[in-house]
Amino acid sequence: MKLTTFLLIVSIFKIEASNYAQNTKITLDLNNVTIEKVLKEIEMKTEFKFLFSRDDINVNKLVSVKAKNEKVKNILNKIFLDMSVSFELLNKQIIIKNTPKDKEENPINLLIDQQLEIKGTVTDSNGTPLPGVSILIVGTVKGTETDFNGNYSIESKEGDIIEFSFIGMKTERIIVGLETIINVQLDEDLASLDEIVVVGYGSQTKKEVTGAVAGVKSEDFNKGSIINPAQLLQGKVAGLNIVSPQGNPNGAFNIRLRGLSTLGANTQPLIIIDGIIGVDINSVDPNDIASMDVLK
Repeated sequence: MKLTTFLLIVSIFKIEASNYAQNTKITLDLNNVTIEKVLKEIEMKTEFKFLFSRDDINVNKLVSVKAKNEKVKNILNKIFLDMSVSFELLNKQIIIKNTPKDKEENPINLLIDQQLEIKGTVTDSNGTPLPGVSILIVGTVKGTETDFNGNYSIESKEGDIIEFSFIGMKTERIIVGLETIINVQLDEDLASLDEIVVVGYGSQTKKEVTGAVAGVKSEDFNKGSIINPAQLLQGKVAGLNIVSPQGNPNGAFNIRLRGLSTLGANTQPLIIIDGIIGVDINSVDPNDIASMDVLK
């Protein structure tokens, strides 16, 4: 039982030290200095301690290092680029050993950025899977999209930034760590949804119908004695004629767009109120209308 406890504690130390080694970043600017000098600088800026034999490792070799917020493992990779060495990590002590080329090994993967297969599911705020979400590794052309069930899979490495984007949703960016399962929830982007115009037989973006949709808000409506909602738009939209037959102020108003060139026998417009098609506009109180859009 004591042996098991000891092994468990050692394992925990190794995991914590490995995570620290994978994520620690420093800045160095050294010109024509020995490898030993670089190692001492790293020790001063981190919790690492380096152990090595001068008989096996040529630490007097001159190198130059310029690194800005760069991982320690990448810096070591540069200074030992043409030397056959391996690294062993033990409780934040890095043991540097000379290793023949045919037996090179790296127990803690200190020098190599492994490609990870990142998987997960993208949903909306209600937990509904989102198909067709665009997924891109920022700064590269590598990308994919979610399937019908909102699932995705992409190869990445630690430190990469994965961007998730979808029409009508806020773009989400996730930094890749040690986890290989990343589930993402996208929230609605209300500002983006305002750019969508419902046209009765589908939806289009405003840029696709610019000039064809005229929007009039409540503050721009006609003021005064209004008995019919159509009166709110009189003279507000170019090409839209709103008149009362025979001049009867209490009669129904005719709404004509583009005169009598409207196709079909029915020249009355199609009215859509809050998504309900074919509503009689005369049944709505003018004071309850917040805005009106006219699709020409």
